[in-house]
Amino acid sequence: MFIIAEFVFTVNLKINIYMQHYREVNLLSNPLKPGALEELESLKNNYSTQIMDVRKYLNPKLIYELMRLKLDIKGMSYFGAPREKNYRTLIHADLEKHPGEDDFKISHVVLNWDITPGTSTFEWWDTKHAKVIHPGENSGPLTYRVLEYVERDNRVIPDYFELLETYDIKMGQPFIARSGIPHSVHYVAETDYRRCVSLRFRSNPTWDEALEIFKPYFIPSVV
Repeated sequence: MFIIAEFVFTVNLKINIYMQHYREVNLLSNPLKPGALEELESLKNNYSTQIMDVRKYLNPKLIYELMRLKLDIKGMSYFGAPREKNYRTLIHADLEKHPGEDDFKISHVVLNWDITPGTSTFEWWDTKHAKVIHPGENSGPLTYRVLEYVERDNRVIPDYFELLETYDIKMGQPFIARSGIPHSVHYVAETDYRRCVSLRFRSNPTWDEALEIFKPYFIPSVV
């Protein structure tokens, strides 16, 4: 039984090694069909807009490439706080639930693109066994929750939290990210706000499984 009120998310890894929470991948720089961005904008009314009919918006070449990797797209999130050019998300970890399942499970990996210019930094944290502050279930079609670790009214990061790793996101550079580890994103958009496309997969691969799946697509990085 998955009991949110008693759930304490812990990080058992002491990670100080480069690229333990993300990897850049060699896929299309723009995941969307021509004209899809304008359609997505017309749907947006909060930070996260959830899309199930991904074929309506995603480039067919991307869908085909992911199918070759035996990755069935569960859904797409279109992220960005409207009218917020300078924004930091709360520190959180992702959960998801599939149709017919009773309990939420850790959502291990997302495939992301930032599609507007700006400065964005993905941050991963060791929350030192902090109690989860839970905002309640998101009722959107993806059926996911986030486990929050910072109070919404002040967003002050506790001194005892340890920053494990950061990644400076590049516009148009797809990357896989470890979404089940407590994380936050801080961005300063050059447009009216940041726009990010994020894909989740029906198989919900673990991080190690995702590394194996995407290994042929890794882009070498220089430390």
